[in-house]
Amino acid sequence: MPTFNFLSQPSLPRPHVTVDDANRIARDAFGFVGTVTELGSNQDRNFLVGVDGARYVLRISNPAFSPAELAAQDAAMAHLQHAGLDVPIVIEGLDGELHQFVEVHEQTLIARLLTFVEGEPLAADDVLSLAQVRALGDASATIAAGLADFTHPGMDRVTQWDLRVASEVVYALIGHVASAGKRAAVGAATERARARVDPVRGGLRIQAIHGDITDDNVVRAEGEGSSAVTGVIDFGDVAEGWLVAELAATCA
Repeated sequence: MPTFNFLSQPSLPRPHVTVDDANRIARDAFGFVGTVTELGSNQDRNFLVGVDGARYVLRISNPAFSPAELAAQDAAMAHLQHAGLDVPIVIEGLDGELHQFVEVHEQTLIARLLTFVEGEPLAADDVLSLAQVRALGDASATIAAGLADFTHPGMDRVTQWDLRVASEVVYALIGHVASAGKRAAVGAATERARARVDPVRGGLRIQAIHGDITDDNVVRAEGEGSSAVTGVIDFGDVAEGWLVAELAATCA
């Protein structure tokens, strides 16, 4: 199955999966029986599974993503286990496989069970302190450095977050901006950015990147105002990209 290309498939409706479905999958595929509640997700379905005081994330992926892409995410997380930040670990199913092919409402989906990275999202704070901003930048750098020597065939994908195709993504989606004036402003800003990037495009370094090291996807130690970033989550956008794009996503 070919890897995902956003430019040819710009619509990514989440698969239809209920809490009851997730309960069944957790039990039958992984042998986990506990409390299940849905978590947020932009394009997949994520559920928090509580079992005997421990917490896990049941992630049911969008069918647009191939097994190779999911394997790349798994491998990237494993590669970063000793990078100095907590990252999820994929747990085998009852059959010993990391990927469980499950039937949900007449659709075959891939389910994975991941360890839960404890802590509070940095986004829980309305305003970030200077120390927290620095910690967020450090996390971005730590992950980028940790992935510098990582390769996997499942990373050869084109996502909407790949800054190498940023202008193409803008124009693929610009029709969703209702105001003609705002569409014109977005188009003009896109052209200004492209004019600045194009002369240096060929010299920008490419490697594996997380692609979304933001305050939503890093967690800090418990406690109001804590600045210590302890973990990184959501590896769904792992792909090859410009190294500087890791920093750009964090700054944005």
